[in-house]
Amino acid sequence: MIENTFEKFQLMEKENFQQIGSWFKVESELFRAFFNIQQLHYKNHHIAYIDPQYKTYNYERIVLQCFLKNIHLLYNCHGLILQGNYGTVNILQRHIFEYLLIGKYLCIIKSEEKAKRWLEKRRFDVYDEIIKPLKKQGKTSLHDYWVLICNQAHATTVSFQITLEHSHIKKETYAALYFILLLLRLNYHLLNSHLISRRLKYWKLNYGYSEIEDEEVRKMADICKNEVFNIFQRPGKKLIKDFESNWKFS
Repeated sequence: MIENTFEKFQLMEKENFQQIGSWFKVESELFRAFFNIQQLHYKNHHIAYIDPQYKTYNYERIVLQCFLKNIHLLYNCHGLILQGNYGTVNILQRHIFEYLLIGKYLCIIKSEEKAKRWLEKRRFDVYDEIIKPLKKQGKTSLHDYWVLICNQAHATTVSFQITLEHSHIKKETYAALYFILLLLRLNYHLLNSHLISRRLKYWKLNYGYSEIEDEEVRKMADICKNEVFNIFQRPGKKLIKDFESNWKFS
């Protein structure tokens, strides 16, 4: 007789939601707060992209896609973690991180040809296009994390999970949640430093929108950013700093 029926899996997920939610209440509330702040900050600027007077370049279309798709991915990851499905979350980390890399890269180089190639679904290798030519001493942290999540995304011995019982997955769930918080912080960087460009800010002010509300949102975001940063030891902090630093390419 099969012990873990479909209904048993559903029951374990329901039980996990209560238990894991109590274990990581503080971290989960931090995720929700930072998530909502990002949505509010985006809402205060997205009007430009539907204004026919605002010329949207291909690389801007891509960073918009990357940010919005990551919002959906991160939301789903949070729910999966509370259900105990950390293995699925580990697989999705690669999607989130690659959207972050692609969005930031194309905003920096502003190449319409490369942006068009990505939009037309032609080959775009993240390692060859972004990581390898990145001229930065600290790019090792970005590469190492990318290799780690690539291994988790493939059918390897270190990928996915074999149980949903919360008593056996606390450590793995803890790690998955912390990485999702880290990726949420990087997603804010993509939004605030690249999607919301100087050109977009100028358009907003030129059309009479107030900057006061933006400053309030940024203050709230800074609190969340610091809380996420302080969770991590040196390697995690280095990964955040390296992603959020100025990039140059050979």
